[in-house]
Amino acid sequence: TNFLFILFDDLRPELNAYGRKHMITPNFDRLAAKSVIFDKAYCQIAVCNPSRDALLTGLRPDTTGTYAFQSSFRPHVTIQSHLVDAGYYTAGYGKVNHWEEADAGQWSYEQWPPQANWYKYQMDERDLMNATTQPDRLKKEEDFRDHQIATKAIEGLRRLATDKNDKHFMVAAGFKLPHLAMHVPWQDYE
Repeated sequence: TNFLFILFDDLRPELNAYGRKHMITPNFDRLAAKSVIFDKAYCQIAVCNPSRDALLTGLRPDTTGTYAFQSSFRPHVTIQSHLVDAGYYTAGYGKVNHWEEADAGQWSYEQWPPQANWYKYQMDERDLMNATTQPDRLKKEEDFRDHQIATKAIEGLRRLATDKNDKHFMVAAGFKLPHLAMHVPWQDYE
């Protein structure tokens, strides 16, 4: 089995796939129709790092020791490192682990960006903003990090799907939004 694993920060399950009929989510609906939906993935702690570590390791924060931002899942095994050990290709795009660094034990095929300083990226965005949510009329959509993550993940997924060595794979795409600060393209805000 091949995996496409999509992660978001701070996103409540407000999609049709979770029974929320007031949402207009046709792309998610099509993907959900042919996917496994995890509807028991509860927030462990109301900040991104402990929740990510819990999701990726299957362990609670009291086991991983991750309660805040400046800690890591290590030395615990993540789903992607388990798949690497089982012979899978793994590719990670965007904010999958909270602390991203080049790590062949996690990402055997590709990792983008190779070294992600999420705090610097977030602070650079905040320097542009005068509120926690700000639509941007000037920046092109393709220059936003989440657009780049989606583009790279699609490219990696296509390459892996056409690879001739019959090796199974996992592609993980970790998106920053809707994590604050919400610096978004204007057309997505309207």
